[in-house]
Amino acid sequence: GVSVVDGAERSFQPGHVVAVPQGTRHNVVNTGPVPLRLVTVYGPPNHPPGTVHHTKSAADRDESDVPPEM
Repeated sequence: GVSVVDGAERSFQPGHVVAVPQGTRHNVVNTGPVPLRLVTVYGPPNHPPGTVHHTKSAADRDESDVPPEM
């Protein structure tokens, strides 16, 4: 895949970690032929337990309902 953190693009492979500082614009793009599995760890929690976004558009719709914290 490719991560885009604050405008900088970097490729990553299975097992790599992408660190995103709080408040930084970011995106993750699947560049492979199989689904990309992404695990995120952040705090404090910003989504209700069990939230799953199957697509970027679903995540974007969900984010539009959350007031900005910054």
